[in-house]
Amino acid sequence: MAGKSDQEEAAEGLYGEIGGLNPNVENRWKGYRNPYGFGDVEKKVNDTYSNYEDMINRDTSEEIAKQQGGAASSLASRGITGGSILTDTQSGIASDINKSKTNALSNLGAKKSGMLSSLMEYFNNLKMGQTQAATNVDFGNMANLFQKYGLKGGALGGLSDDTWLDDILGVGNTVGNLIPGGG
Repeated sequence: MAGKSDQEEAAEGLYGEIGGLNPNVENRWKGYRNPYGFGDVEKKVNDTYSNYEDMINRDTSEEIAKQQGGAASSLASRGITGGSILTDTQSGIASDINKSKTNALSNLGAKKSGMLSSLMEYFNNLKMGQTQAATNVDFGNMANLFQKYGLKGGALGGLSDDTWLDDILGVGNTVGNLIPGGG
């Protein structure tokens, strides 16, 4: 049996094709950057809450002025235009309104803190998802590589392990069996 068998030639051809196959897929997460980072969103949150803080401060100042003016007018209509009664009344008005302001600012700060905490968790989850997706690509590439080597191993199993010397000895054995007294 000279040359290669059809099976051996087909197996070698398949082995050659598999050997040239690149089993890796592009990692689309490599170099990925979120369009908005934590700092970008944090700035927007801080800007928004600062606007609300400014509104609370402005509204509080306006309300104090309005209430104190009304109290001063009321006391003036009774003949009180100065002294401790007017001062105490105006201080009490400012104190009461500032308590509401303090509560409003405290609630605003707590909500802002909760919002920032949620943002940190959100961006952490984004990063973990990105890392997991990239890891999945890496695992997929390894699985493809192992499959490639499995196909190569299967192709090797399809090759005949007879050499040209085995073929010559096989012919010699057959001829020897045909000669009377030679086998």
